[in-house]
Amino acid sequence: MTSKADLPKLYLHIAQMIQQHATPQSTSDMTKKSGASLKVEDHGLNLIMDFSDFNNKLIEVPFSRLESKHHFFDDVRGLIAKFQFSDSDEFIKASEESLKQDFLAAYQKIFNKPYDRPINLDKIFADSHGYKNNKLYVALSLKSQELANDYLRVKTFQKNLNLYRQLFIFCKVVADLVGENSDAHDSLAYAHAYKMLILFGGKNLVETVKNFDQYRHKYLQDSSDGGFVVLNNIRLPSDGGSITLDTWREFIKLHGTKAINMFSLADVIEKKKFAMYEQDDAKENEQFMANNMDDMGSKQRDIVASGHLAPNNLEDAEKTKVFLVYKRANEDRSFARVCLQYQVPEEVFNRYLDLSKKIVLKKKDNLPNLVVDGSKIGKKGYWLVKMPINDYRAYILGQIVNTCQYVGGDSEQCVIDGLTKENNGFYVLLHETSSGNQERANLLVNGKIDYSRYEIVGQAYTWLSRAGNLVFDSWDNLRPETDDTLTSEILKDFACEVTEKPNSKISRAMIGEVGKVSRFFEKAFPDYAIDSYQYGDSSVQNIVYESKRLLRVREEIKKIFPGIFVEQIISFELADEFLNFVRDDHNHDLVNELARRVGDLPRVAIILCQYGGDKLANLVPSLLEEKDEEKLRALFSDDADEAYRSATTVKELQRMTLDKIKALISYGAVDAYLAGATFQELKHLYENKRELFNMLTSKAMSPVYVMGAVFQDLQYLYEKDHDRFIKLTDHNVWRVFQFGCKFQSLMSLDDKELEALTSDMAIEAYGAGATYKYLKYLYENDLIRFTALTSYDVDDAYQFGFKFADLKDLGVKEIKDLTTHEVVMAHVAGATFEELKSLYEDPKKRDEFYDLTSYGAAAIYEEGFEEGEDPEDYRRKAAGKFLALKELYESGDMEKFEALTSDEAMEAYREGDVKFEDLEDLSVDEINIKIYRSSRSYDM
Repeated sequence: MTSKADLPKLYLHIAQMIQQHATPQSTSDMTKKSGASLKVEDHGLNLIMDFSDFNNKLIEVPFSRLESKHHFFDDVRGLIAKFQFSDSDEFIKASEESLKQDFLAAYQKIFNKPYDRPINLDKIFADSHGYKNNKLYVALSLKSQELANDYLRVKTFQKNLNLYRQLFIFCKVVADLVGENSDAHDSLAYAHAYKMLILFGGKNLVETVKNFDQYRHKYLQDSSDGGFVVLNNIRLPSDGGSITLDTWREFIKLHGTKAINMFSLADVIEKKKFAMYEQDDAKENEQFMANNMDDMGSKQRDIVASGHLAPNNLEDAEKTKVFLVYKRANEDRSFARVCLQYQVPEEVFNRYLDLSKKIVLKKKDNLPNLVVDGSKIGKKGYWLVKMPINDYRAYILGQIVNTCQYVGGDSEQCVIDGLTKENNGFYVLLHETSSGNQERANLLVNGKIDYSRYEIVGQAYTWLSRAGNLVFDSWDNLRPETDDTLTSEILKDFACEVTEKPNSKISRAMIGEVGKVSRFFEKAFPDYAIDSYQYGDSSVQNIVYESKRLLRVREEIKKIFPGIFVEQIISFELADEFLNFVRDDHNHDLVNELARRVGDLPRVAIILCQYGGDKLANLVPSLLEEKDEEKLRALFSDDADEAYRSATTVKELQRMTLDKIKALISYGAVDAYLAGATFQELKHLYENKRELFNMLTSKAMSPVYVMGAVFQDLQYLYEKDHDRFIKLTDHNVWRVFQFGCKFQSLMSLDDKELEALTSDMAIEAYGAGATYKYLKYLYENDLIRFTALTSYDVDDAYQFGFKFADLKDLGVKEIKDLTTHEVVMAHVAGATFEELKSLYEDPKKRDEFYDLTSYGAAAIYEEGFEEGEDPEDYRRKAAGKFLALKELYESGDMEKFEALTSDEAMEAYREGDVKFEDLEDLSVDEINIKIYRSSRSYDM
């Protein structure tokens, strides 16, 4: 096949041929006189079109239906083979003459025969009702006018109509023969042609294609189809009647995709800029106008007079766009511009504004301030650095690298803890965007990252553990396919330097297992955060690096206590203290005696090593004096682990009563610890607010915590808004967790939206394939469709196997018609959804659809069913009945079909007097007699 590198040359070759040989008629040829009629007669198809001038709409359009289904490109299939060359020069040389002849022959058919692969005329002809036929040059004229109205009313467009037609043919060839992604209405070719004309239009087709190729070569080197895919995502201004198109084209040439993204708002940017100029307090804009008005040409002065003002440059456009995207931009203009750079949604920016006024940012943190130069391990241009505590990009790191770690996102609490707690923060992977000296001094300017030279391509919320170690909660890269491997190497180099540094108290570095970077490391016993929310990504952790000192002390302890699982020892400082204690034979015997009473020597050793909380010379004897054996075992139980990890000690627990210990190490308490509760918080609630403690450590809270609820949030809700707390912890609410919903998302909903998105009907929709995110979008943007897709009838359809994907793109009426009880029963009886939908959508078969889903037909499908019976049992009982009725219907024996589905038959089926299988092979008279006798018997 033609390679990516060959595509531009191939495209240019096609453009040259089209320009030379396939120029269609001009508009002036079609409409020489005002009010002239153009009459086309071909193959018995009549088409009369009346034009008063190019700008007026079509007045009269009588035309006939075209039944042909074949594609006109079937006649030029031989062309495809000619595109299968590995080298474009070889292609051009081998096919120059034959391709030219085939090309002309193929496109002659377009201009001289009916266009059998029709465009969608429904938008042009309001009364077309699906009738499709036209000459291409007429259709193009109309379509170009439609596009000019729909997309961008540019005065110069009419002058370029012939160029647009040529661009359409060019884009159609690319879509059909190169990209092979054309649809029946050629919508891709029409849109691509129009966008190329507006954005890259030159004097002729070849120049336009060259302009586009220059853009592609400079900004889209990796595009698999020569850059055409970018045209799909380009949005044009909704009203461009007065915009300065030449200025925007220049921006696009200079700045590429940045300018194209800005161009979608060109009209509103120019209006907003003019409005800002008119404001009394807009002195900056007033000064700009004063400095530039004398230099403006008459054309630009006209634009200003009409209420538009073109940006002076792209930076100027960006400043203006900020106020369009963020209505509250004045509250923090600087950060609004940062958010615009990363296309942060307005609600996230607003959440930043609200949250930044409430929280108190830390003034320092305890994370290692180490910079790793990637060039040390052969990764030049990459740097790992701790994000400065005054860098507000921390609020939106997830938006930068496409994860949920941003304010207003599911992991907002991580952001808050990273900004406010001294043992928490963020590390980022930077990539150099400009060449130059890569000295560390240039990486940070006045303690801040120089974002003019470096971009964030990876990040991790990071914290110090209760054992004093470093944990990357997870690591996310913007470009995982290219950067995950190098990140793993840089992290290992970083961790080695941090742990092996003299006097370092960090024994090891870990990374949460969720995330692709962690796959480069092995799983190990996890660390736990000191006093902050620990994101679920790090509930399981892998080792990035363990210090040699930790490995040494583990081995020594293992020699003294064979069989101990030393991998649980995660702090060399605590392990050193334990090792020094047990080297004394007397103390060694004390530990063995304690282990004998508890019944688990390895566990006793680990607990004392990690969580003693006192000098072991004092703690061990005091434990041996404990009289309550149950309490002693509780202190060294598995259940006590999370309490110890939540910042308590053996010594502190020992001072408590057994009941209190049991409450604070219960399963519910463990869930609360994992959701961010500290031991001291739970202890305070147990001692002072027992009702609240019991609620927050109950079994009912477990699934809520699993959804990502933060303990402190639930505590606040319970005390400040108890009704809201009850609604957010209802059984239905946490059921949506398995469908992609997080608790943080639910907290942002009002009561009505919460009820709608967690209703029984919504749950059935999720089970049928809907995502929480999509249903939430529908509720907020298309409530009618949301209601239709979560109605009781549709709920029944979901239970019997209908898929959400089958229904979500249908009209509301279609959804209702295709999910009635009778239709659902037909599905149970063997009809596929596509089969039912096909019958419903075909006007010729609509009657068949209604007959096969009538009350009488449904009575046949559901005979013998019992209330509450499993849907699969229904299917087994009804298997084949739809096919039997459908075959009878299509055989034309309507008298028998009506007898089998009559009201009398329906009553007999439902009373159990007759069965369909007993009637289907009988004659009409025999069927009626059986039904009559059953009804007589019932009456008697």
